[in-house]
Amino acid sequence: MELAVDAVKLAASVHPRHACVDCHTGFTPSAHPAGAGGDRNRRTLAAVQICSRCHADKLRQAEGSIHFTLLRSGASGAPGCTNCHSAHEVAPKERFATLAGTPCRGCHEKIFAAYSESMHGVARASGNHFDAPLCSDCHRAHDVRGTARPELVRAACIGCHPTAVALHAAWLPNATLHLGAVSCAVCHAPKAERVVALRLVEVNTGRTLTEREIADLLGGDARAAFDPAGSGMNGLDLWTTMRRLESLRQSSAEKLDIVGRLEVVRGIDAHRLASKSGAVRDCENCHTRGSKAFESAALTLARDDGRPKRFDASQGMLTDAASVVSVHGFYALGATRHGVLDWLLVLAVAGGLMVVAIHLTFRLRAARAHKEG
Repeated sequence: MELAVDAVKLAASVHPRHACVDCHTGFTPSAHPAGAGGDRNRRTLAAVQICSRCHADKLRQAEGSIHFTLLRSGASGAPGCTNCHSAHEVAPKERFATLAGTPCRGCHEKIFAAYSESMHGVARASGNHFDAPLCSDCHRAHDVRGTARPELVRAACIGCHPTAVALHAAWLPNATLHLGAVSCAVCHAPKAERVVALRLVEVNTGRTLTEREIADLLGGDARAAFDPAGSGMNGLDLWTTMRRLESLRQSSAEKLDIVGRLEVVRGIDAHRLASKSGAVRDCENCHTRGSKAFESAALTLARDDGRPKRFDASQGMLTDAASVVSVHGFYALGATRHGVLDWLLVLAVAGGLMVVAIHLTFRLRAARAHKEG
């Protein structure tokens, strides 16, 4: 193990005036106590405490991040401050805002390679688009969150593309509804595999239930509750377990709903974003019977660290009669329901228009009779 510190590299860091004992307290010429010792996580956590003496604000940001949640859980390889910034060669933040200097690529090599081939990565590498996003622009630097909460991902996209809703509305019917029920990557990463992610949501608050919360309520593994036969969750399994959860949550008096959203299956594909010319714009990709976009569905729950955990549904679950009464907030005409329901929807619309027409006819006749009288 190398114990020497390169004085030249330390002088070139953002801490050139720091003495060793500023960070490594308790040391004197006659006393040199042992370090943190133990496993890697213990040493990493000890380094975090040292950094927090001067950077308490950054620690507060990182406290609930996916990285620190994994670190405290004992996950192997979970990063702390020095894993990204190094211990003695801490560079200025401007270096981290470059393709070569971003520390994320050290642990997320495959995802960074996918990003490098995307419209964002190509634009950044060209040297002409310094505003093209890097890792921290979407995921943030210290308070890195898991992707189980779709609103966080959507907010990252809209943050750089505030006119997206208006631009989509110029050609896409019900643009606001589409942007809420379909993740950006579904259309902008056209080669990605897709899944209808179903989430258990409180009706009044909109809050999504987590894996731990459901497991605690059910007293065991959430998978066993939603898929008792082990052959894939069906509509009846979903509806029954949701009703059971509602009964167990009587003290909170919150009714539950199941909301669906079309997403990409693998996170790496969400980084392979094509330019807008390569994005999906064909309605038939979704709105046609037997669409591949709706072949798979899964209950999606947030783990403790914020990453999504999926429980696969059985084939055809979205057209299961039982799912019709339980899955709301997600409906693609001609694709995700029984054909008879599409006809019922058409008849309902036609019936509504007919009622309006009859009402106007009677009003016109009544007005005419009154005038003639």
